[in-house]
Amino acid sequence: MPLKYTPRKFVIDEESSNMILVETDHNTFTENSKNQRKQQIAEEMVETADDESKMEAAKLAEQFLSEDLPEETFSSPKAGNGMWASQIRILSPIKQETLEIIKFEQNEAAFSICVCQFNNSPVPGLTYIVVGTSRDLSLAPRQCSGGYLYTYRLVDDGSHMELVHKTPVDDVPT
Repeated sequence: MPLKYTPRKFVIDEESSNMILVETDHNTFTENSKNQRKQQIAEEMVETADDESKMEAAKLAEQFLSEDLPEETFSSPKAGNGMWASQIRILSPIKQETLEIIKFEQNEAAFSICVCQFNNSPVPGLTYIVVGTSRDLSLAPRQCSGGYLYTYRLVDDGSHMELVHKTPVDDVPT
């Protein structure tokens, strides 16, 4: 089963046998950032053209926007140091399919995950997934602008997650 980014860690929901994994890559754009960058390049193509070639530049920009080059063949554009893309994926190993993907914003890197149940939960026995992310992580020297602990509740027999809480933290949660 192909994954979008490098799998970093995973947990297994014992009730559904589904895998919940965090995928993270450095030097990578999120899909949203790629689309924004592509739009920006197309606009610059038209803006930098002289008056005589604006129409031709507009056609080329339109063609550029409609072109979809497969990253498996042509590779993905490199974002630069300190740029991260991450997501959470719920997999059913039995059905061999992805049940849900939750994407993080550009430069938010997910590195840790755990499954837990809270003793003081209003509904006993609910399963929660806690994912640790960092913002603007630089590897050398190692520093970041902060991070978050995302707490999700597993719903629909472990095939989906609902965000319960997002807790800011000072450093990379491990």
